[in-house]
Amino acid sequence: MLFVVNTDVFDDFLITFKLKLLKTVEAKYTFYDTHFDELLKNGYCLAHFGDFLELKTLDSKLIAKEKKTDGVKFFWDVHDKKFRETLENFIEYRALLKKATLSFKDSSYLAQNDYNKGVFRVSQYKFDENIVICLEPIKGYNTDLLRANDFLNQSQKLHSLFDMVKKEVKPKNRVKLTREMSSKDAIKVLLSDIYKDMREQEAGLIANIDSEFLHYYRVNLRKARALLSQFKTVFAKDEIAHLQQGLSKVGKTTNQARDLDVYWLKVREYQEEKQNIDLSAFLNYLKQNSDKEYVGLAKFFKSNEYNNICIYYEDVLQDERANGISANVNIVDLASKKLKKLYKKLIIDGSLLHK
Repeated sequence: MLFVVNTDVFDDFLITFKLKLLKTVEAKYTFYDTHFDELLKNGYCLAHFGDFLELKTLDSKLIAKEKKTDGVKFFWDVHDKKFRETLENFIEYRALLKKATLSFKDSSYLAQNDYNKGVFRVSQYKFDENIVICLEPIKGYNTDLLRANDFLNQSQKLHSLFDMVKKEVKPKNRVKLTREMSSKDAIKVLLSDIYKDMREQEAGLIANIDSEFLHYYRVNLRKARALLSQFKTVFAKDEIAHLQQGLSKVGKTTNQARDLDVYWLKVREYQEEKQNIDLSAFLNYLKQNSDKEYVGLAKFFKSNEYNNICIYYEDVLQDERANGISANVNIVDLASKKLKKLYKKLIIDGSLLHK
């Protein structure tokens, strides 16, 4: 357990328990996680501390550790077999990104009794205006440790230093539609939310950090195209044609890169399943072709053509005019009509299975 204290409390603690300073060093933690924080969501944190890479639970229980002076990007960059397999279980083929760096002064103290005997150890982490202290027992002096815990009992408690930098992981806020909305307003709210998610993936996609950026971009692209297809009467004919043409162009441009990502993942999975087969040459071939494709993607996403597609998309969403024949129809009425039509088609198509 860690305690967060201010300077006055720590000074009182230092005097009360006769803390003797042993050493002070400059240190930092660099925390890693995937694009969608799979480790944090599963209750773990991965950090680089000094020359070591450590995987811990959020309450500071050490799961795996190895000496590693350089960074880590994928689970296979870890050398220790148990550590590598544990990490793979949580993140699979997702890239690890630097999420936060915590720089601080790490001071070690020895608490002494009236006979100058060491009774417990204290680690002090000081950064910005925060002081975090950790108590470590010395066998045979439990009473002194309990007194120290009682002294700090009113202080804020942390499970680990990771608590100082982590952001609470929450489900993505869902857009809110009301029954009173017009179809135009409702569909534009949904399309705006999808568009925001798409644009957030672009930096990671262009940098070719992780195939997940392109995958999630394309998931949202399909959502936008499906929504436009099902509710095309909300927009004018020229608008819907222009929108669909632009998104179709983006989809076709990203197809090859996504195919290569999937091929690479499947081949690697197969090689791990059949451990006696060496497919490294084929994997390298796929990776080289994938890298070339991503270079082309980066050029496209920085091009005037893509920028114009985005500008038109944004202009349509911001246009207050009701351009389509169904634009002012209540969204509940339009959606109900669409669902009934799709349900009827489903029943008709399903009935053919018995013939």
